[in-house]
Amino acid sequence: MSKSSYHQTCIPAEKKSNPAPAPPQNYSQEVYEKCDAVTQDKIWKQSVSNEQKGLAKWEESWGFLKDYDQKGELKEPEELPEKVSVFSDDHPNTATQVIGSRLKTETAQKMLSLEHRFMSHNRRRTAPDLLCYD
Repeated sequence: MSKSSYHQTCIPAEKKSNPAPAPPQNYSQEVYEKCDAVTQDKIWKQSVSNEQKGLAKWEESWGFLKDYDQKGELKEPEELPEKVSVFSDDHPNTATQVIGSRLKTETAQKMLSLEHRFMSHNRRRTAPDLLCYD
């Protein structure tokens, strides 16, 4: 069955030739490093989104398996202890839980000094006329 020339002119150009979509690509680390920061951020967000979608799909399809052992018998829920010490016997207990702070080094002292100077505009200032003492 042949179509008339009239019908061929009525069809918009974008409808006449539909190129096949490009196959999905797995980007190598080298290609990823050549991207700018915005593109890397988009790729990272897509990866995280895909991971979350996969986790949700697994929970929906196979999540019931986590309640059973290898023999198919229902697991008993693990009882959590009532009180747990926040202190460790293996690691030093520090205020910020940072182990091996190197603030005593010369480089760290310079960085702290610069940070103190550059952040001075953010500090709260008290007007001297509001103080009731000298």
